Amino acid sequence: MPLSTDVNLPRTHLAKYPERCVSCGADPQGKTIRIWTHTIGWWTFLLWAFGKGFTTQPPVCGDCVLRFRAQRWGRSLVPLLVALLVLVLIWPLLERNPFLEFRKWIIMCSILLCSAPYFLWEVIFPPAIDITAFNDRVDYEFADENYAYDFAELNEEAEWVEIS
Repeated sequence: MPLSTDVNLPRTHLAKYPERCVSCGADPQGKTIRIWTHTIGWWTFLLWAFGKGFTTQPPVCGDCVLRFRAQRWGRSLVPLLVALLVLVLIWPLLERNPFLEFRKWIIMCSILLCSAPYFLWEVIFPPAIDITAFNDRVDYEFADENYAYDFAELNEEAEWVEIS
């Protein structure tokens, strides 16, 4: 089973979604959820906040809306909370450490090590839909392979479907 199935569309194309919930496949009864992201490019690390935004609205049923929103917020908050906890718990221990010049490296490695289980969880259990926007195209990443193929069929401009 693939971890995600990706469909690539031009950025200017208005995506059409199958008439079922992107998460569970139920009837969404006309409900959608707004997903946004910043554009990724060579300047991403320098000007993250100034990247052009991209928005799409996949259909999500009423039962999945809260779970979907919680997952989206969790993907942003969990790594920040882990980093904060590592700083609060480990930094005071390093003040008495004879290797003070390596303190920043120790903290950084500790944050990465403590965040690894969460990142592994995200890879094994990907969200129902995620998007990655570039200057001229957008990657739509679906957890459900059948939904991705139906999405690609509805959008004639789909360049490729990749299983990754």
